[in-house]
Amino acid sequence: MSCVSFLIDLLSVVDGIVVDAYHARKGRFMTGRKFNFDTELDDMHRAVLSVLPEKLLDLTDISVTRAGLDALMGQMPAPETPENILIEDKNVPGFNGDPDVLVRIYTPKELPSGAPGLLWIHGGGMVLGSIDMDDDVCAPMAINHNCVVVSVEYRLAPEHPYPAQIHDCYSALSWMHESADELGISQDRIAIGGASAGGGLAAGTALMARDKGGPNLIFQLLVFPMLDYRNVTPSSYGTSDTRVWNREANIIAWKAYLNDIDPVPPYASPSTAEDLS
Repeated sequence: MSCVSFLIDLLSVVDGIVVDAYHARKGRFMTGRKFNFDTELDDMHRAVLSVLPEKLLDLTDISVTRAGLDALMGQMPAPETPENILIEDKNVPGFNGDPDVLVRIYTPKELPSGAPGLLWIHGGGMVLGSIDMDDDVCAPMAINHNCVVVSVEYRLAPEHPYPAQIHDCYSALSWMHESADELGISQDRIAIGGASAGGGLAAGTALMARDKGGPNLIFQLLVFPMLDYRNVTPSSYGTSDTRVWNREANIIAWKAYLNDIDPVPPYASPSTAEDLS
């Protein structure tokens, strides 16, 4: 995982989300708004925080935050491309006349016949990030699981509020399904996934695919997904530190994404969907 992607992912899961999963595995259940970190995770979190810029994820000015993350990424060594994978960028048709959508395709050189495919959607709170930040997430996934990974460069809010992101992701999914033979994958073995905003978009895209009669998906990989615009869960009150994805950043990001749409549709906030079948 790239350093910037690691930071965003690590700092998006503080104060409750990882801890809930940890205690659930131990058979413990927690209520209220006060959470305690597992000691090992807490030490890692503190070490990362100690070297981060004070307002790394302060979304008061999203353009400034983007520039700061770009500068941080520029200081990181570029990930090495494994020799046993092919990586290709391609523009695919947008949704109902929308602009073309950039996708990045990761194909193992020794791909088995009828391989599975994964549409991967990057994180960044709907307002940050790009496919570049997940190169060393997608390439190892493709190699380790003998599958083709297609990463989608969706439009970002606030310049492009909902439904631009869902439309871009659904367009990429539809193209992936239609191009299965070209990609070397089976139409019956396509999954979707993403982290943070990407996880929320994956869930929303899956709902759209269901309602439109396809493509049919065999699996959803939702990594600490951004699902609920209401911000009323205990973990949403957990932190105010501007070096991490805090409550204020989450509220700003959802507002930028939804652009005051009312009512909020389930494709935008999948946790509000009444039917998840």
